[in-house]
Amino acid sequence: MYQVFKHLTNFSKHGIALTIFCCLVVGTASAQRGKLRQANKLMERKNYQGAIELYLKVLDKNDDSEAKINIAECYYILDNQHESEYWYGQVVLLPQADPVAMKRYAQALQQNEKCTEAKEWYKRYLDINPADMSAQMGLKSCNESVINNLKAYEGLYDVRHLEKLCSADDDFGPSYFQDKIVFVTNRYPGIEWDIKDATTERFFTNLFSVDATLIDPDSFIYNYSKPKQFSKKLNSKYHDGPASFASDGASVYFSRNSTDGRADDGTVRQKIYKSESQGGAWGKPASLPFNSDEYNVCHPTLSEDQLELYFTSDMPGGFGGMDLYVSYLENGRWSPPVNLGPTINTEGDEVFPFIHADRTLYFASDGHVGLGGLDVYYVKEEIGGIWGNPTNMGSPVNSGSDDFSLVINSEKTHGYFASNRDGGVGGDDLYSFVKLSVEVEITVFSKNDNIPIEGAEVYVSCSPVESFTTSADGKVMTELAMDKACDFAAEKFGYKPNSVRKGTEGLKAGAKLFVQIPLEVERVYDIVGTVKDEYADEFVPGALVTLVTFRDGEKDSISVPTDADGKYQFADIEEGTDCRIKVFKTGYTEASVSFTTGEIDGDEDIVTRDLVINCNGGPNCPDPKIDPDTIEPLCVGCTVEVSGDTIIHRGPDGEIIKITVNGEDEFIKPVPGQKRLLNIYYDFNSAKLRRDAYPALDTLLAFLEEYPDAVIELSSHTDARGTKQYNKRLSRRRAESVGRFLKKNGIDRKRIKGKGMGEEVMVNGCYDGQECSEAEHQENRRTEFHVVSASGRQFDSQKPDNIRVNPCRGCDPIPAVEDGEPTTDVEPDPNEFTTEPEDDGPDFIEFTRDDKHKNKNK
Repeated sequence: MYQVFKHLTNFSKHGIALTIFCCLVVGTASAQRGKLRQANKLMERKNYQGAIELYLKVLDKNDDSEAKINIAECYYILDNQHESEYWYGQVVLLPQADPVAMKRYAQALQQNEKCTEAKEWYKRYLDINPADMSAQMGLKSCNESVINNLKAYEGLYDVRHLEKLCSADDDFGPSYFQDKIVFVTNRYPGIEWDIKDATTERFFTNLFSVDATLIDPDSFIYNYSKPKQFSKKLNSKYHDGPASFASDGASVYFSRNSTDGRADDGTVRQKIYKSESQGGAWGKPASLPFNSDEYNVCHPTLSEDQLELYFTSDMPGGFGGMDLYVSYLENGRWSPPVNLGPTINTEGDEVFPFIHADRTLYFASDGHVGLGGLDVYYVKEEIGGIWGNPTNMGSPVNSGSDDFSLVINSEKTHGYFASNRDGGVGGDDLYSFVKLSVEVEITVFSKNDNIPIEGAEVYVSCSPVESFTTSADGKVMTELAMDKACDFAAEKFGYKPNSVRKGTEGLKAGAKLFVQIPLEVERVYDIVGTVKDEYADEFVPGALVTLVTFRDGEKDSISVPTDADGKYQFADIEEGTDCRIKVFKTGYTEASVSFTTGEIDGDEDIVTRDLVINCNGGPNCPDPKIDPDTIEPLCVGCTVEVSGDTIIHRGPDGEIIKITVNGEDEFIKPVPGQKRLLNIYYDFNSAKLRRDAYPALDTLLAFLEEYPDAVIELSSHTDARGTKQYNKRLSRRRAESVGRFLKKNGIDRKRIKGKGMGEEVMVNGCYDGQECSEAEHQENRRTEFHVVSASGRQFDSQKPDNIRVNPCRGCDPIPAVEDGEPTTDVEPDPNEFTTEPEDDGPDFIEFTRDDKHKNKNK
């Protein structure tokens, strides 16, 4: 019946045709034959049901295009979507059909849950009228992901058809009054008002009621009395309802067609009236001051404190057909209406509001993304009277048909609504619902200044909905099943992702869970530095400096030349980016440095990395300027000799320990009395320190104790089996294992830096797609050490002579090749997988960020 109410008509000597909502002008087509002329006249008078009967008789005899177009329009107005689909399917094939027929056909298909065909016709219509927002919303609503998300709520509500309360006509607009349910119906009202609406050839609507006796409070089973007229004082000869009662039951606000005034064209509009209870009887209804003969004002809902009245109207200045408004009671008078704004109102219709005591507004709309027809939405009023983004209540409350006029009890556990979905006994039928869920309000805000973050993506582990997007107030409203423990994660570009864990355990249906997710601003860095000729002690202009970055599995590079002073700069590099800087110039040696932004540069937003290269020789090389006094001997009793571009280190007995030519080490042997630093290795898919790692770790510990100002840089790696994302995390855990060992043995955490390289650097070429032996894969599962003393001396770990091999049982020797998103994940063998015990976290090192909601550890 909702669609009928959208079309206002005038009084006529041929019958009374009063309706509730907005006006659609339908021109009278010139007719050639008698029945067609009669049908067109009935349609002009908005007697759509009578017109249909004559059009069908015309079409029984002739394939008449005009009759097809008009009968499709009549069925659309009468909201018969099954017949609308059939007849608009005929109309869109006619050459003279208006393009809007394509939209109507798409809408009918969508409401009949045929979205694949509906999408095609929405697209055809939008090719002609691309700016039509309602068609755009219809097309968006037919996306499979949208439908799946809206149907994901099916287990959160128990919906019951109230068949015994319904008639073969329309029953809708339920409201609470004491122990009664008052609703709107156009069933037979009684002999005193035995007249019909010529539009539908059905009786006008009246307010009826039933007594509702709660039988089972746990499952909300009620016993309902037989429906009867609510009040002859409130019911009139024409359309009455729906109604909203004050919380104390002393007054009622309701819609009514009143013949007290008409528009210039003779149309009788809907208005809102107030009646007060007088000794148990309702007094004479009084019209509210913002009513008008020129537009409709209807569907009132009164706030708990009786100071606000929300309603529906098509008054000028709105956003579409029917909009939602509010009026405030000020000094005993209702204020001019205030439109609720564009986050709620659309180019379509927003109707049947219901304001709950907790300031949640429920309403029906066909202008937001939904399942088709009218869907029920809810929205929360924020500070300052601003409304957030409406949330679709999803299936089973909503369907492809019209679902509207929802009310819910004070505990938000049980309520009623109307729908014309399949399976009813009439047009619009009444339904009840029991809530089996907890309301969840998620707020995402900036940790730096507590400002809400709009447009953040929110992921909830225990929700079947793929993701949510925060509104202007940084909020997401959703519902979750009871007795669930959930991870709530949020991310947005420019912020570090974050997650919190909360649960609905112990909460009752209708309760509310508040979740707050602070996001820290993600810093960006400028990378600067110089390129210098080490021996000439001069800066090098015109050298090509290349920055290669790795972030979130993506690789990028950019190159700049050094300026006249040997300087270079790269701007706006995000925190947590793995970087490698390389420098090249013809005639010079090459140099490179690797690091991760944000790991070892403190609070500075500028990362400085100077690089040193050396001329390869020849007349163009600058003269070396090596000062032997600046070179630290390698050991006690060692000496340093400089000859041109050659540096010679001698041991206590005069033997040569190291020779460096042009910055390149030509000869190295261990310093007398010094043990070698050795790499350590790991079992497959494990970050646990093996027994054979401890001798090498003891040597490393001795080095760090010998050089108390030295800094240790850990570089941990994996083999290529498994996804790159997982291997990145595994390598970080391996670095953390070594860091924990050093920290527990007295090494200050500030001296420990680290990198988790994943499978990026192989020692033997065993990358994705390459067949390798278990011994070759074992060589890659390693942590390498790089010790830098305060004087600049460097000690690097080396590969040991023998490596114990831990094979991967059942693994393919050829790692899967990853192209874009990982295609093959290696599942860890539960017999092999071991991890270190958890402590207070890896506080000795920061790694690049993890997208926690996307972690699918393999």
